[in-house]
Amino acid sequence: MGQLLAVDFGSTFTKVRAIDSSDGVLIASGQSSTTLNTGVMDGLYKALGTMGVPNDLGRFESCLATSSAAGGLRIVAIGLVADLTAEAARRAALGAGGKIVGTFAGELARSDRSEILRLAPDLVVLAGGTDGGERKCIIANALFLSKMNASAALVVAGNYSARDEIEDIFNGTGQEYEIVANVLPGVRELNIGPCSDAIRRAFITRIVDAKGINVAESEFGRVVMPTPRAVLDGCALLSHGGDDEVGVGDLVCFDVGGATTDVYSIGTGSPSEGHTVQRGLPEPFAKRTVEGDLGVRVSAIDVVAAAEREQIAFHGDRHGGEISEYARYVATNTNYLPSSQEEQALDRTLARTAIRIATRRHAGRLEASFDPHGQSYVQYGKDLRPVRTVVGTGGILSSSDYESARQICEVARWDSNDPDFLLPKDPLVVVDHDYVLFAAGLIGDQYPDAAMRLMRQSFGAAESK
Repeated sequence: MGQLLAVDFGSTFTKVRAIDSSDGVLIASGQSSTTLNTGVMDGLYKALGTMGVPNDLGRFESCLATSSAAGGLRIVAIGLVADLTAEAARRAALGAGGKIVGTFAGELARSDRSEILRLAPDLVVLAGGTDGGERKCIIANALFLSKMNASAALVVAGNYSARDEIEDIFNGTGQEYEIVANVLPGVRELNIGPCSDAIRRAFITRIVDAKGINVAESEFGRVVMPTPRAVLDGCALLSHGGDDEVGVGDLVCFDVGGATTDVYSIGTGSPSEGHTVQRGLPEPFAKRTVEGDLGVRVSAIDVVAAAEREQIAFHGDRHGGEISEYARYVATNTNYLPSSQEEQALDRTLARTAIRIATRRHAGRLEASFDPHGQSYVQYGKDLRPVRTVVGTGGILSSSDYESARQICEVARWDSNDPDFLLPKDPLVVVDHDYVLFAAGLIGDQYPDAAMRLMRQSFGAAESK
């Protein structure tokens, strides 16, 4: 029986999962605090100790890891038009598992220099112009960035006809850069794959090497991608299936954390009804969004504010004052665990509210349009109403009993009171009780069927609790 070790070096906790490579059975799980200050191996060994194999890495045939430690990969996206090339660059960065800290459109101004330096990105994605189209803006921005003396690496993913001029600008400057295919080669043509791959390569040097996580690689294996990218890969595998394991088709997944709520969708999201025209930038088949103001600890106060701003009612019999008081406490005591049934209910309310808002932001929406021929609709974003599977993952969902976790996740459904938000209408809701989606994404390339079974067992484990 071969054993695989999947590790997630998180900002707060290091999680470990030991997996049977033949049948995908989860053999053991553990976690401990991430120890960036004293070296990540300290936290890893403690995590291994919680599952009974302290310092014994030789027993595993393969060891792979993800990381979101040290805040993850901080990215600034720059494009020509805010809702076109700048948005395409932003989507490529999110799909690669990055954390967007700033987006700029048009030619950069002198005031933008101090803002970019303040944001201190690990990486800048520079886009602009369709292939053969406008060249002036991306060349001007490349020249601007070459004179900033910023430490960020650069991925250029804009008008390919500007490649020679951009190479001339950066050659000899010592700037770390890579030029890849345009993220928006045509007005209705999105191509984020090459840019996302380049961001993943930059992650290895910018996060794994520069922030000390590479020390772990020399002892046990490889840190191959940011954690959100691994979750997205796990979702894609669950949708498509393995060699012999059948996939579930289009799906929606959300990961509720202390600081953010990530939402993933796999599928085209094309209009599912007639008399509907889709507008806006094309949607990626595998899409990730991240809501930096929606989390159940660091961002708890922001969840309450967002609910009030977006007129989202708190679920159950909770009132705003009660939730606000609890949110203020946990936002300043981020390691706090509920000590009573009442506090557990408040935690669940925060999670439900975060999921409700995050999935509404991720999903497409409809707007009615009238003409002499009658009523029709304009769709912006993905139509997720036909999606048959919704997956919930994250700390509060994995640690809750199955029925409570299911109730939290149910808010991701389409709501007849808000019919213009195109959320799943009649999905099967499952919970990643063993928190293995990241692990499935890590091992899925080499062991797709084992990864599929690992995920399905996690959903079943939730039902049996």
